Amino acid sequence: MFFLKYRPKTIAELDLDEVRDQLGSILKRKEIPQAFLFSGPKGAGKTSAARILAKVVNCLNLQGFEPCNQCRLCRQINSDSSLDVLEIDAASNRGIDDVRQLKEKVAFAPIDASYKVYIIDEAHMLTKEAFNALLKTLEEPPDHVIFILCTTNPEKIIATVLSRLIRINFSKGSDKEVKRCLDKVISGEKLSVEPKVIEAIIRLSDGGFRDAQKILENLVLSSGKKLLWNKVKKKLNYWQKQQPEFLLAALASGDLNEALSISQVLASEGAGFADYLAEVLNTISRMIFLKSTPKKKEGTLSQLSEIFTFSRLVKLSRLLSRALLEQKSTVLPQLPLQLAVTEFVGKAEAGDKISSKDNDSSANSSNSPKKRSVRDKSPAVGVEISSGGEKRGAKTLLSLADLESKWQDLLEAVRPMNHSVAAFLRASRPKTIEHGDTLVLEVFYKFHKDKLEEERNRKIVETGLEQICGHFLKTRCVLGENKGESGRDSSSKNVLSAKKNSADDKTGLVEGEDLYQIAKEIFGE
Repeated sequence: MFFLKYRPKTIAELDLDEVRDQLGSILKRKEIPQAFLFSGPKGAGKTSAARILAKVVNCLNLQGFEPCNQCRLCRQINSDSSLDVLEIDAASNRGIDDVRQLKEKVAFAPIDASYKVYIIDEAHMLTKEAFNALLKTLEEPPDHVIFILCTTNPEKIIATVLSRLIRINFSKGSDKEVKRCLDKVISGEKLSVEPKVIEAIIRLSDGGFRDAQKILENLVLSSGKKLLWNKVKKKLNYWQKQQPEFLLAALASGDLNEALSISQVLASEGAGFADYLAEVLNTISRMIFLKSTPKKKEGTLSQLSEIFTFSRLVKLSRLLSRALLEQKSTVLPQLPLQLAVTEFVGKAEAGDKISSKDNDSSANSSNSPKKRSVRDKSPAVGVEISSGGEKRGAKTLLSLADLESKWQDLLEAVRPMNHSVAAFLRASRPKTIEHGDTLVLEVFYKFHKDKLEEERNRKIVETGLEQICGHFLKTRCVLGENKGESGRDSSSKNVLSAKKNSADDKTGLVEGEDLYQIAKEIFGE
């Protein structure tokens, strides 16, 4: 992988100029601190810098303050085979017992090197109890130990620990720094890349060196060593859709079609939705932090944080957290995300508008997302639907007859999401449209009504309606007294299959009244 193959190996090779200068100043001193905090966004070079620091303190042939990368100890660290340089993932070893084990090992002298170096990645994941257990060791570390804590969320590290660390801030790379990082790979791999492609990669990487190298590597794997704009722009569009900011911008403007389009693009490329949802949630966390900071802020994320209210960020984070949990059991990986964004945009509250202040700041930047009321853009509001099919103003309204003509399309749309729900729908019929935004479904068995009213099943129906109608409709079920002629168009076999196919019915029991009705439907009086 490019980001490993071209990982910086000396202070001079570090991608961030400011970090290179800070570390250089520290290493010129005679005494090196024993506890560091490297904080900054993912892919900024924190772990690479930590490894270089480990080589500097242990190199057998130090060149000024640069490691030689040729001696036995440097080669061991470069190859991950050093027994004295230990990388610990705090996300997997976050408890107090893990830290106690670490403290026991710290007491032992290095096996081969001058210093034992502990690199604790994602340090903010440690529990408060674990931090407190580590605090004494950070205050008075053994002479032969150096700690380097790396984190993307320094605000989550308790203050007493922060005060014991020498902090070096890693920022996103500038366009110039990211291009320099890419140029090393392009030269080393002997690639031919059109300038327009390089510019697009820099823009998509959003200042992340690792992301830039990963995008470049994916393009090379799919298109070869000669990267022409016309050949790779479609692939670059996929990478664009992967950025959390694009989904958040669509949700900020209430563009449900764009949000759903993003999910479909990701699905078509086989994206990992659990990882993607985690990235979006992490971005929302950063937005909440930015929104609570009174300082003047710049950049896409800052602009987005100004558009959203706190309440809507909280609502979105809860919906996406639920979607992340549902990833474990879903048949369609994109469905939990689609349901979450549909609920967020499709059910925007009428009073939840963007402030005039947001609208003013929008005018200052043509590239920032449009700052307007979610209600103005939402498919759930502003499109009136009635059973009469009449026109109001310039809008053509959807009639109940139109909806009935699309009923088979609805069944086809719902079936891939959940076969049981499709079977329940087949045994029901659209009755009327209330208040312009609620489809009333007539069902003929209580079992069907209960199942269709379950939240996850209801959302599947509403998602299918959105797909075939182009408008968001809520649904409500009523129990019909008899099926009538329209109900008899569906075969009795379908009615029974709706019962049989319900994988969500954990008990497998059918109420006596329903069983009687089904038997009567199949066999007659």
